[in-house]
Amino acid sequence: MKKGGRVILVIFVSLLGVIAAVLGAVAIILSPARLTDLVNRYADRYLDASVSVSAASVHVLKNFPDISVILNDGSIVVPAPEGTDKWADSLLVFRKMEVTLRPAALLHRMINIPGISMEHASIHLFTDRKDRSNWDIFRNTGDTRSPGYGFSFGKLSATDTLHFTYHDYRDTVYYSVSIEKMTAAIPFRGTGYKADIHSFSNTLIVGEKTLFDKIPFMVKGGITLENNFDDYYFQDCETVLGDVPLYINGFMGLREDSLELRGICRIDSTRFDQLYAAIPRNLLPAETPVESFMAVKDLEVILNGAYYYDSGQFPVYSARITAGPGLVTYLPADITLPEFKAVLSSSYDPGKGDFGTLSVNRLEAEGPALELSLQGVLSSFFKDPEVRVSADMNVRLDRLSTLVGGMESHNAEGHVAVDLEADFRLKDLDPAGLGNVMLSAHLQTNGFTLDLPADSIFCRADTTRIQLGITPGTALDLDLVSDSLNIRFKGRELATLSETMLKAGSTPGMFTRDTTRVNPLHGTLKSKSLRLFLNDTTRIRIQRADMNFSIMPDPQDPAIPLIEATLQARSAGGTYGVHRARINNLHFRADLTHNLRTRRRDTTSLRRDRTHTQHEFSYADLDFDIDRETRGLLRKWDVNGSLQASGMQVVTPVFPLRTRILSLHMGLRDDRLEITDTQIRAGRSDLLLNGYVTNIRRVLMGRGRLGLNFDLQSDTLDSNELIQAIHAGASFLNRLDSTEMELLKEEILHAGSEEQLETMISEKVGQGEAYDNLLIVPGNVDLQVVLAVSNAYYRHLEMQGLHGMLRAADRYLQLDELQASSNAGDIRINALYATPSVNDLSVGLDMEMHDILLEEVTRLLPSMDTLFPMISSFRGLADIQISATSQLDTGMNLVLSSLTGACRIKGDGLVLLDGETFSEISRKLMFRKKALNLIDSIRVEATVANNRVDVFPFIMEMDRYRAAIAGSHHMDKSFHYHISILRSPVPFRFGLDVHGTPEDFEIDLGRMRFSDQGIPALSYRIDSIRVNLKENIRRYFNHYTFE
Repeated sequence: MKKGGRVILVIFVSLLGVIAAVLGAVAIILSPARLTDLVNRYADRYLDASVSVSAASVHVLKNFPDISVILNDGSIVVPAPEGTDKWADSLLVFRKMEVTLRPAALLHRMINIPGISMEHASIHLFTDRKDRSNWDIFRNTGDTRSPGYGFSFGKLSATDTLHFTYHDYRDTVYYSVSIEKMTAAIPFRGTGYKADIHSFSNTLIVGEKTLFDKIPFMVKGGITLENNFDDYYFQDCETVLGDVPLYINGFMGLREDSLELRGICRIDSTRFDQLYAAIPRNLLPAETPVESFMAVKDLEVILNGAYYYDSGQFPVYSARITAGPGLVTYLPADITLPEFKAVLSSSYDPGKGDFGTLSVNRLEAEGPALELSLQGVLSSFFKDPEVRVSADMNVRLDRLSTLVGGMESHNAEGHVAVDLEADFRLKDLDPAGLGNVMLSAHLQTNGFTLDLPADSIFCRADTTRIQLGITPGTALDLDLVSDSLNIRFKGRELATLSETMLKAGSTPGMFTRDTTRVNPLHGTLKSKSLRLFLNDTTRIRIQRADMNFSIMPDPQDPAIPLIEATLQARSAGGTYGVHRARINNLHFRADLTHNLRTRRRDTTSLRRDRTHTQHEFSYADLDFDIDRETRGLLRKWDVNGSLQASGMQVVTPVFPLRTRILSLHMGLRDDRLEITDTQIRAGRSDLLLNGYVTNIRRVLMGRGRLGLNFDLQSDTLDSNELIQAIHAGASFLNRLDSTEMELLKEEILHAGSEEQLETMISEKVGQGEAYDNLLIVPGNVDLQVVLAVSNAYYRHLEMQGLHGMLRAADRYLQLDELQASSNAGDIRINALYATPSVNDLSVGLDMEMHDILLEEVTRLLPSMDTLFPMISSFRGLADIQISATSQLDTGMNLVLSSLTGACRIKGDGLVLLDGETFSEISRKLMFRKKALNLIDSIRVEATVANNRVDVFPFIMEMDRYRAAIAGSHHMDKSFHYHISILRSPVPFRFGLDVHGTPEDFEIDLGRMRFSDQGIPALSYRIDSIRVNLKENIRRYFNHYTFE
């Protein structure tokens, strides 16, 4: 060996010796016990964390020239900083960790870790709301002159489960993964890691959206993590998400307001159930609607954009999928399609004018009961959805059990065929846009029956054909022909048609694409029988219907539809809530115009009405109980028209009397309903009405006041029967709770004929008391009725030639110049009855009665017996004038302490019956006929006030006496009267004072107070009181204008 070679060998051996000596020294100096103590003692000085291990050892030859450090049962705990409410203090916990260090890199101020392997470890990375992270544990030395150390990692591996959690409270991002085993190594050339990860649980929550929830995930490929774990790069990653093999090549960025996604995801083959289980739950229904194990192939999604959490905006994407063939079950209805296949594609790229497209290249479903073929495109579904579709469907009902599982006993037979072709934008599916719709639809059946008792469904049809065709900008045609059709659901007849034909079409040359004007349409409907349920409590039925209708543009504004309809029917009827009616020989015409009044105005008014405090008597107001949907239609449309019929029958518990309208003539124009020559018979009463009703719309919507102005003529008007029926109906309905009311509506809805319904209502309602309850005048009615009645009945009175005026408004009721002849005498009345509040009930009365039987007065006005007790002792005909006002209690009784008024009684040939007071007087004055005495003439005038009745002096001639009488009595029945004897068998004149009570009184003999020439004339006071009171009664309605 040459000398130079020997020198090199000596140097190399010497270096190896030195290295061996150094490594041996390191191994001896850093023994496991000493190294463990050093780690536990000095790590806290360089880290803002608490570090502890149970054992630490150094291996210098295991990965020479690198040094391996093995740590056992270690943890890094980071204390929570001040002012934080949430913190994860355990940064790292492990059972075993092996770290490989490269010492030579320290000379270059680098900490090079070629490899880290962990066994049964947990890592928790945490950032609080103040952007403080628990992994920021390296202390700042304050030395700005010396450069710091850099870090580099090589291979990272984990075995026996690695639990990793990343929780960012500031950006509301949470990610948790449990890894069975993993390897991540930096390739020789390149960035990132070449990863092979087997995880069995992945959870990702961004904001309030759970994107993954404990889904297994395996990945093999290149992965790079940057920007504090916010950016993820995937390169040729072959992954398994759940049970779905997935190829990923792209980028995912976690942002505060969005999830940034760019790249390609591809599934070559999987099953539908596996794919469904891998989709984030927040994107799916709570309950799984579809079950299928069919193959899903060629699924590819290309993403280039961001998904924004708040707005739901999608990133730019394109996708395609092929599914089937295979069996599919729709679980909610247990519908099974034996063979289903579809080819779908979708895309979204607003920069290129693609605002969302879903293409159904092929969708087919085949089975014994159903054959379906569909192709179509839904485009621009994020902006202005447009549909192009072509479909064919055939249903064989006799094989229905193969389509719908779990069917109990049923009856299904027949065949239905449907063809459909359409091209339209969704916004054009209204009357204004129909000119831009292309549609060709055809339904044909020769008859079918579907009876499903378990679901309470029944449908039967004979030969039925429906055709609808729309050619854009050219024509619209609808043709429906059905021999019969019957649909029932839950025992309720939804629709029944018999020999029905409907034809509708556009006006030639006037059907255009112009959306600023209404396209004219016209049509006819003919039906032998038609019955429809409009909602739970509303049903209509028509026999022998012949209807014509049209939709035209309004002449003043072509954008507003004007709907005209005429209907002739042999009979028509309907049920609404608890009310039912039937009409014969109906002639009906209606014009409907769209109401342009703003919805804001209606909403504001409605809100104002809702917040208004209800009046204590509001329950007595007219309430038509219109539902919200009907109120919306009333606000939206103005209605004009007319209705004529030869007869009408009305049945309602509100008015439980047999009610017939013998002829009906009505016309509606500008919210004014004219009623002409309409004859009504209710019980024993018959009426002939002429007049009008105003402000109908607002009253139906629960606002405003109904104006009623009628001329009422009648041959017979039985007020007793009518008032009794009204009270009985109101009392019956007030007794019902909500459940009983709903049951009553159901009974009325399903009752047979109107006659049977009348009997049922009469039995339920029973008889009411006509005059025992407080009569409340409705507060939302302005009423004026001119009465002309030949024969009227009130209480015991039988009246002829009754005429006068009846008015009502603001809970006040007025009788104006009401006059009649009766079995008790001739009567004229002016009266005011007021019910403004429960504490302000009153009545005012000005009444004249001519040649009336005195014994009838107390029957007609029971309070007269209290005011004038002696009146019950008189018999005969008299003229009576009464004017009085009084408060009332809630039983409609006079509050006598508030009574004020005047009374005048004039009679000739009256008979004074025997009474205790009269008997005593007749005994002392020695009357010839002490039991029955004829009064030649009498004129009594009196006033009432302050619980006292003052009788003015008057002359009375009886038996052999002529006397002047005056005095007073109180409501407690005490009295004090003076009688001046002007003529008598006694040769001198004298006076009598009678005082006390009817049970205990005295008669004293005294001086005369009056003479034939000395009787004061006080009639002017009576006339003054009557004039003032009559003026007050009539004056209340002077400011009202009844049109």
